[in-house]
Amino acid sequence: MRLPRHGSTATHLVALAAWVSWVAAVAAGSAAAEEKRPVAKLTVNVTPLGAAAKERPLPVGAMPSLRIAVHNGGASALAKITLTLRFEGMKADNPPGWRSEGGALIMEIARLGAGAESERTLQLRVVSTPVSGQTHRISVEARTQDGAVAAGEANLRVADCAGAYRAKLSVLRTDAVPAIRTAAEDMSRPDRTLPNARLFPPTGARTGHVAAAEKLAAAFAVNGGADPEMGRDWFRFLILRWTSELSVYAGQEANPGLCAANYYQIAGYREGLLPLTRRFEAIHTAAANALAAARGAAKAEAGEDGGRIARRAAQTAGLEAGEENASVFAILAAARVSLGNERKLEPDQAEALSLAETAAWLTETAKRADALAKTLEQTFTTISNAHRESCVCAF
Repeated sequence: MRLPRHGSTATHLVALAAWVSWVAAVAAGSAAAEEKRPVAKLTVNVTPLGAAAKERPLPVGAMPSLRIAVHNGGASALAKITLTLRFEGMKADNPPGWRSEGGALIMEIARLGAGAESERTLQLRVVSTPVSGQTHRISVEARTQDGAVAAGEANLRVADCAGAYRAKLSVLRTDAVPAIRTAAEDMSRPDRTLPNARLFPPTGARTGHVAAAEKLAAAFAVNGGADPEMGRDWFRFLILRWTSELSVYAGQEANPGLCAANYYQIAGYREGLLPLTRRFEAIHTAAANALAAARGAAKAEAGEDGGRIARRAAQTAGLEAGEENASVFAILAAARVSLGNERKLEPDQAEALSLAETAAWLTETAKRADALAKTLEQTFTTISNAHRESCVCAF
């Protein structure tokens, strides 16, 4: 619309008003047309797959997979959509269809029809744990040729489970291994504070539990409470080999496989230590049998320990029993001194004192076996607890 160049002022004003109305109409028409034009509703969703979709964190070395879905919710097709994927703490080993550019991965979707969706899968590799927090962030931006932009992201939980497990295992090398070797040496080392031989002769039983207990107690009495089996080269080698293997296990590289097969690891250790645990069981069984026999011979009450039994046996025989809180061997030593070399005991008195001493020697060595068994069990507990607390990743 053109304004007239000549005429009255009123004419000009009328023409100007008409021109303004025309411009307004054109603008309104353009706005209406713009409202009717389909608007692109571009969305991006990033979905972790497989182990990455679980609640458990991923370990270093894991290869999580992702599904990237680009959806065109508009009423018209979109051309040349550029996807830009950025991530942290991970690497992409030449994924097909993507190119590396400026620290990001780029991919183009040539065309995406109205209401259509395009999916892409991608596998990454975790190379580090988060510097702060517990997740690595993955973001994807989709940008169309005409400037429409959409974004999506996902967070992957990552943890250094193997590293944490290895750190907890370090106490095995500093504490457990020395403790096991010391306890094993104690079992083979005589205690010079104990009598250097039996104070009362054994009953001489030929068969049954008492005969077996007296045979084992005799070996301990000759060695000052030490177990001669633990001094043999075979048992010494067993301890040395096992503690060496334990030290190697605790000091190996923190790879994801360190967290695997923990149950079988401990089961294997227990299997390898069966000669030791069977020896412990034999000592405990003999001690329990001797204590029961001594309790019966001394006519002691159920539940009385070795000290009470020895004191009862000595007092029944009319012998000294030492101080009130004396040890079993101190009680038996006082009784032996008061007996002298001239007096003879009645058979039942001699049996009660003999069995009390047999039980005492076996119980003394059983304490050393318990100390070694305790250090071994603490080792298994340390490994199990460290595994339960640290190996929480989705292996």
